[in-house]
Amino acid sequence: MKYFSLSIFSIVLMLSIMSCQSNYDYVAQDNADIPHMQWESNYIPMFTYNIQDTGKDYILGFCIRYNNDYPNENLYLFVHTQFPNGQQYTDTVSVDLFYPDGSPTGTGKNIRELNANVSKVKFPQQGTYHIQLEQAMRNSTLNGIVSVGYYIICPPKNEKL
Repeated sequence: MKYFSLSIFSIVLMLSIMSCQSNYDYVAQDNADIPHMQWESNYIPMFTYNIQDTGKDYILGFCIRYNNDYPNENLYLFVHTQFPNGQQYTDTVSVDLFYPDGSPTGTGKNIRELNANVSKVKFPQQGTYHIQLEQAMRNSTLNGIVSVGYYIICPPKNEKL
C-alpha cells in the first residue's frame, strides 16, 4: 500500500509540474529527495542530462519543495556544471522561498513547490552534462527542504527569453 501511494503521489506531482509550464518543451528534468527533510551540507545531488541542439536558447530552472520548517527567506545554491569535455563551471544562485512578510512563494499547502526559472542558457557542446546542487547556506543542516531538482526547458519559438 505504501508503494502504491508513493506511485500515485509521484504521478500527480509530475503532472502538476508539467502543467505549470505547459507552453514549454522539457529537455531534461529530475529531482532528488532530501533525506529526513534535513539538507546536510555534504549531501550534493548530481543529475545527468544530454544536449544535442547547441543552437537553441534554453531556460534553466530549479524545483524546490519545502515546508514551513525552513527557517530562512531564501535558499542559496552552488550550481556545479560539468560540460561534456570535462570543463567545470560553478555559479551561485539565490531562490526566494518566502516573501518578506513570511508568506511562501511556492504553491501547495503542507509542502510547497517552487519552480524558479533562473537563467537563459546556451549549451556550447553536444553531449552529456552533469549538474550538482549544493546548499550554500551558513547552516550545515537546512530543515524543511523536502526535495531539490532542476529542469531545462525550451520555450516556444514565438516567445522571447
